[in-house]
Amino acid sequence: SRDRGEVVGQFPHAFPVWIAVGYAIAGLSGALNTVGAWALLGLLSVYFAWSRLIGRLAATIGCTLLAFNLAEVWFARYPNSEMMQQALLFAGILAASRAYRDGDLFFAPVAGLLLGSAVFVRFDTIILLAIVCGALLLWAADGVQIGLSFLVPFFALLGAAAIYYQTL
Repeated sequence: SRDRGEVVGQFPHAFPVWIAVGYAIAGLSGALNTVGAWALLGLLSVYFAWSRLIGRLAATIGCTLLAFNLAEVWFARYPNSEMMQQALLFAGILAASRAYRDGDLFFAPVAGLLLGSAVFVRFDTIILLAIVCGALLLWAADGVQIGLSFLVPFFALLGAAAIYYQTL
């Protein structure tokens, strides 16, 4: 507690863990390059999700513009968790699309794990996940059956995140 002079956590630990992994792999340069690696993964996940949903040409144009966007470049060089959030969110959207538009059931738990683990990157991911849940409800209203293979890992991670955030 604060009154005893102990350190009190303020932010989720998923992003700092990856910086520590980068440091363990390649030292200080690995820690510094972690943000850039997540930025590249984020751009790739945006490209593949968009190419799946709106087509390759539009995805190529959109990702090219995104790669030259000042905010994208800034957050790719500055140690913030936005790039990791982008990568997990769009990869989760791509996996959900593969699971429920194609009927490939392998991707349902992958989507649940990716989207659920994004909550450990930034707390404001809750807003984005509410939008994703709205899209899943629209799919369910359209007759797509949202299976337990997505819901169990997704809500298990959300429950773990609720406990985690209460202990910060």
